[in-house]
Amino acid sequence: MKQHCLRFALLSALAALVAPGLWACNESVVCPPRTVLQGDTCVPVHNPEAVCPSGGMLCAGRCVLVESDNAHCGNCNQACAQNQHCADGECLACNKESRLYAACMLTGHVAVFSSETYSRVALERVGANPQALSGKGEVLLCADDGAQQLLRLDAQTLQPLGAPVDTGQTPIHISAMGALVYVVNAGSNTLQIVDTQNKPSGPWRTQGELSFGPNTSPQALAFVGSHGFVPLYGNLVTGQTSPGQRLVRVGLANPAAPSLEGEVSFSGLHLQSHPGKTALPLPYDVVHHQGALYVALNNLDSTYQPAGPGAIAKVQLEEATTSVLFLGEECSNVTSLASNGQLLVASCAGDWGMTPGRAGLALIEGDEVKEVWPAPPSFSPGSMAFKCDSLWVANANGGNVYLFSTQEKSLQLLYGEGGSEGGPMEACPQAASGFAVVQSLWLKP
Repeated sequence: MKQHCLRFALLSALAALVAPGLWACNESVVCPPRTVLQGDTCVPVHNPEAVCPSGGMLCAGRCVLVESDNAHCGNCNQACAQNQHCADGECLACNKESRLYAACMLTGHVAVFSSETYSRVALERVGANPQALSGKGEVLLCADDGAQQLLRLDAQTLQPLGAPVDTGQTPIHISAMGALVYVVNAGSNTLQIVDTQNKPSGPWRTQGELSFGPNTSPQALAFVGSHGFVPLYGNLVTGQTSPGQRLVRVGLANPAAPSLEGEVSFSGLHLQSHPGKTALPLPYDVVHHQGALYVALNNLDSTYQPAGPGAIAKVQLEEATTSVLFLGEECSNVTSLASNGQLLVASCAGDWGMTPGRAGLALIEGDEVKEVWPAPPSFSPGSMAFKCDSLWVANANGGNVYLFSTQEKSLQLLYGEGGSEGGPMEACPQAASGFAVVQSLWLKP
């Protein structure tokens, strides 16, 4: 298929920052160890693993100085060496020993793939409706939407390790950092913080919770230091989208009492709406990539159809400015983002699978879209997992997984329809409805 090279249209945002200098750091106060700067005061740290003193950043559970520690990446905004990749804030060697986990939402299964043989090695029923996956060490974390529970499973056997933790409605995202697990509950409009005490099979409990308000529908979470950034989608079903259309900053210094610290509104962005349509800046995912926050914008109208070209909001943390990166018409309705530290990939669902077209993947380097890969009608790109130059992409409505290589800074299809190494890797069985849905992917380092 013909592949197109597009260039970003960088537009200065009209979105107003609720608090001037929202992302700026107060560099006039240096706090002693085990304290953190809140306003102009140094206050004690309740959980040293979850927050860093002023001037430090949280990386893989420990505080490091950004300017002097080159062994970390991700939250510390450091690049890894060519033969390494960034995982949970650490630079790890590229190898073929990882495992890929896929959540089969409709049938309650989790599928496991070997990244060495590129084959499915396990398929186990774990719950009712697995919605999101993550992990810490040898513990696989699974948010079960049907049971509204956070499950912890042995990463090797997929057997339960301890009692589940009750979540809110529609747990849609999980992140693990240190001894804490963060659950984003889209239906309950909350961020939930679970204390694991670093005990895989011991008692876990909800330590803190933050409500974003009715109809906000939070979708994801990205860490930058001791702060979290959550995109609020709004309620498109009821037409109450105004509570969403923004990215909020959450203070995580005290996990028992997370707090809202500010926000960026996307409602004033110019989204190049199609004639006769009004594109809504509905933020669906967020990643921290090369020092900035990138936010996937669905760019839909009230009928769930693309009302403008594919778009990503880029929020500069220190400058507190926002721009829009346009991907073009062949990669519209951006639903997922993934970064390997050097490249950023956007997954575009197009018309949600109802009408073939406008779905695909966009490969981004710097301020340029290097390539747009148009998806075939049978492929609905969804969740992604990126390691070094290997990119795994869920076929959201097809029950299988595609694998790409980005070694040449291009999207080379290895496994998938028309892949050079073979067809798509089957992940999820069909439900009684006839559909097979891969809802989430997680790649274990």
